[in-house]
Amino acid sequence: MGQNAMQSFELSGYAKGAKDGSIMYLEPLIEKNKYYNLDSYSDTIYNERFKFKGKLKGPLGVKFTYRFENEGMTSAMVFIEGGKLSTKFLIDTLRNNVVAINGSATHLKFQKTFVNVFSKYKILNDLWAAQMNEKYDAYEGEKLDSALSEMRIQDRLIQNNYHNEISSYASKNTNSLIPIFLMVENFYGYSDSFIKSLKKYTSNLKFSQPYTYLYKKMMDSKSLSIGESFPKFKLIKVENNRADSLSTYYTKKFILIDFWFAKCGACIRQFPAFRSITNSYKNTNLFNLVSITIDDDEEIKNSISIIEREQASWIHLWDKGGKNALGLNISSYPTNFLLDSNGKVIAKDIEPLELSRFLRKY
Repeated sequence: MGQNAMQSFELSGYAKGAKDGSIMYLEPLIEKNKYYNLDSYSDTIYNERFKFKGKLKGPLGVKFTYRFENEGMTSAMVFIEGGKLSTKFLIDTLRNNVVAINGSATHLKFQKTFVNVFSKYKILNDLWAAQMNEKYDAYEGEKLDSALSEMRIQDRLIQNNYHNEISSYASKNTNSLIPIFLMVENFYGYSDSFIKSLKKYTSNLKFSQPYTYLYKKMMDSKSLSIGESFPKFKLIKVENNRADSLSTYYTKKFILIDFWFAKCGACIRQFPAFRSITNSYKNTNLFNLVSITIDDDEEIKNSISIIEREQASWIHLWDKGGKNALGLNISSYPTNFLLDSNGKVIAKDIEPLELSRFLRKY
């Protein structure tokens, strides 16, 4: 299919085992930007059937996400394109990506060339999540904090390995949009390996909207990559509601910039460990911690209550509504950056346990 002309598609689905009144969502992995136009992004399932219609300029990576009342969600990644499409699957196997899209050559290629790798990492993530739940049941206090830090370090290794698999796949398929959508789905900030793969792409796809969308996101977040100077921007000091500059606090050897918000449980669970670390180095020139809440005007009171409750007596700044965080393509929380005294990024998403080990070297 050409990249210029819109083509209509109609997708008819049969989800065996889906309950009447449940919802099937069709979630594109890139912003619309004149690349597609869907009649709707969700359909209520009756008699195990659902349907989507719309127009596309080219193959589109989407997520099928199934939801029924309070029973949670399950999803699969698929590729749709112009024409008459159909799919039939067991709702219980949706999470394992056991989904065929009849009429989509792109999805067929995905199934033949990468879906096994995709499914393998879904299984690894499920096992990791189950182990996390076991830690919550088995431990509490500092033992729980330590166990969770180790688990998140393990998760990062899993994700890094998956990124390497995607990069390798992209380098071997430079005439396909499939790796582009895989990189979009796994975008957590600037990635050297992803950029190297993108630069190998054939010239015609470099002008496609999925490619330019991903490349722009990558380059917009390059300032947050290791070795780069962390962006300078104005914030508000939570303590007195006055304008403040982040660079004011580049006064010690290392500075951790931590982004969080009041309803982020994982963010707040790190506070006791951060409190212990800051107390250990408060009378030294080694370490500063700056936490930046992205809450809006309504939620900032909750942030302040949490800061007081957790005795989080380090520096707290407010990025009202997360405007700066959004501009930096920060989309998952907690997110943190370890800087040197010159404001250069030396680590990203460092766990409290890793941070403590790192600081002890000095």
